[in-house]
Amino acid sequence: MKNSTKVGKNILWNSVGSLFYYICQWATTVAVVRISGYSAAGMLSLAMAVTNIFYIFALYGIRNFQISDINERYCSGIYISTRCFTCFCAQLFCILFCFLVGYRGTQLLCIITYMIFKLSEALVDVYHGIVQKKWRLDIAGKSYIARGVFTLLVFCLCLWFTNSLNIAVLGMAISAFAVILCYDIPMAKRIDESHPQIYLKQTWLLLQECLPLLSFQLLITLLSFIPRYFLEKNFGPEQLGIYSSVANPTYFVQMLSLLIFTPLIPIFANTFKKPDKKSFLVLLVKCFLIMLGISAVSLYGAYLLGQWGLILLYGKDIIHFTYLLIPVVGCTITTAFVWLFNGVMTAMRALGSMVFGAAVATIICYGLSTILITKYGMNGISFAQGISQGILAIYMLAVCLIKTKDIKQQNGLK
Repeated sequence: MKNSTKVGKNILWNSVGSLFYYICQWATTVAVVRISGYSAAGMLSLAMAVTNIFYIFALYGIRNFQISDINERYCSGIYISTRCFTCFCAQLFCILFCFLVGYRGTQLLCIITYMIFKLSEALVDVYHGIVQKKWRLDIAGKSYIARGVFTLLVFCLCLWFTNSLNIAVLGMAISAFAVILCYDIPMAKRIDESHPQIYLKQTWLLLQECLPLLSFQLLITLLSFIPRYFLEKNFGPEQLGIYSSVANPTYFVQMLSLLIFTPLIPIFANTFKKPDKKSFLVLLVKCFLIMLGISAVSLYGAYLLGQWGLILLYGKDIIHFTYLLIPVVGCTITTAFVWLFNGVMTAMRALGSMVFGAAVATIICYGLSTILITKYGMNGISFAQGISQGILAIYMLAVCLIKTKDIKQQNGLK
């Protein structure tokens, strides 16, 4: 295990860079409201919701598997070529889905161009996995900052001068790929001499091993998409735009947890593999307590400053919808716990249990959405998703504790 200073430096760079990037991405959702209104915000929100499903396919759950691959079962080149393949398939499936569902015109172009942008995030993710394994997340942090600045600047300028959401999103995608080609790929090659390697057998094996991770992430994304789909179909895109505008600032809770805990996944994998039950449990308890602290601060901050912050961001018109904020924060907290336990269970290779839990939670969410959105409108999204994810988080924690109890047996030791 690396010393605490090295781990702390990685967490700091990853947290600062990623947080800055997501602030910039969140700022685009504010900018679209300010420049083009709630209708455009609803269209952007729909594009985000649709492409998230295919973005998950592009990721294929490989990152957590990659950084917890402590025995180097697959080389960096295999991870890169596999990610390129999944990105190509994701874009193709996204286009086919749009035509099958019936999206046309501006809406269709917005979804396709936003998917191109999301592929930039999927591509850079595998290179960040490479540098993370070498404990060089300072490279990833600088990349996040550069991409955040350029994507936000280009998006705002294009939207302001053209008033075209599609042109703004396309400009954002081009600027993101430019940073990746000029910075991320060359830096990863310096550290690992990484370049795509095409070995069909190994690629196929990697896809098979990561299939449960893909299934889990698709189910979780579907769980989030289902209530938003119900709201958009029953109440229109403007209602979805309003809900999304209130919800967007709260995603920082989820992002903060990911930024803090993702660098710890290799440590979870090492302590579980040794096996070192005490160290594993101590780390798990610490992460759980930190997440509880983040949750408490987030809820109190939303109660104390939420209305003021939303008015500052969106103007006085949003005051009629500030009642959505506390349920949204609660929902986001359950999402953060799910992703925390996802990382731990991936390190433990408890992949089948993850998929089972996510499938049950998705079914629960579907049932709740049909009832709660009809009864509570926009708040129904938070209630349906939050309850489903809360049940899933409790289940995942139970699985982690049960598998830790028999840690030697899980590693094939007597």
